[in-house]
This record gives sequence, C-alpha cells and structure tokens, in this order.
Amino acid sequence: MGWSDLVDATEVKAKIAELRDYGWGTRRIAKSAGIDRSLVQDVLRGQATITAKTRDAICALHAQPDRAAIAHRALCEAGMRNQYVSPRRKHRRTAREKKKWVNKWIAGTHDATELAAERSKELPLRFDEALPELREHCGMSDFEIAQHLGVTYLSLLRQFDRYGIQPQPQFLTVCVEIRRGKHQCG
Repeated sequence: MGWSDLVDATEVKAKIAELRDYGWGTRRIAKSAGIDRSLVQDVLRGQATITAKTRDAICALHAQPDRAAIAHRALCEAGMRNQYVSPRRKHRRTAREKKKWVNKWIAGTHDATELAAERSKELPLRFDEALPELREHCGMSDFEIAQHLGVTYLSLLRQFDRYGIQPQPQFLTVCVEIRRGKHQCG
C-alpha cells in the first residue's frame, strides 16, 4: 500500500453516521464490512484519509433500522441504561444474588435486616413487564422480539400462553402454520 491508495474519508464518515443513526455500533459496522473495528473508530475520531478498499467495504453496507438498538441507545443517553434487562441477564443476575445470599447465610456473617433489604432490591423486569415495553416503547413486532430474545417463535408463543398475553395476529398465524408443519421459519 502506498500513499496513492489513500482516499478522502468524508464519504465514509457520513456513511458511518447513517449506520449509527440506524442503531449500528462500531463492532457491527466493522464485522459487516469485514474490516478491523479500529478503522471505523479512526474515521469517527477524524482520520482524514483511508484506503479505497476500506471505503468500498463500508460504503457497500445497506442497513435497516434496528429499533431495539436505537431504543437502547436512547435509554443509555437518558441515563436509564438498566431499565430493560433481557431474560438471560435477569436469570444470571438473580442466580448471583441468590448465591451471594446463601454464602452469607452459610458463613454466618448475615444480618437479618441486611439480607431482607438485599433481597427486596428491585429486580429486573419480568417477561410480562418487559413485553409491553418492547412492543410500545421500542415499536417491535412479536417476530422482532423473538429474534431479539434469541428464542423460536413457538417458544415465545409459550411465554405468551404462560403469562396470558395476546400475541399479534400475524405472529399467531405463523405459529399455527409452524405447528402444522406448513411453515419452516422460526
């Protein structure tokens, strides 16, 4: 690579800004473009020139808005980063809290009022509390929620049944087709 291979980074900086408006982070941009994350960060920090290959890789990206990422970024900027906790993170946090409480009890270093106060700390949102937030605040469909949570459509439908929540009509139709074996998605 010589100096002649370098091009102006203005176009790339605008493309990265567009992708970030769609909810993409630097890791996702770099991974999708097949380049090192530090190259993306350098452009954001004001690097004036980049290679033509890097420019072409980033400018070739086409993105759809990621509503969950946009909503998460808005919550972070508002100082409410931990308002929504995914079910997986909630399970790990709850398990850690239980383990800490049991260890204190076994060690005999517990104070009943301290333990009661520790156990009564507000826990992350349950599924039936988080679902309306994802639907209304983030504007996500049931399909997007299943993808965001990393579960199958039928698994999400079982959660709806468990908590007595009405699924969206299109989602219910697809789930019925999957159960009948007519639909391969999910």
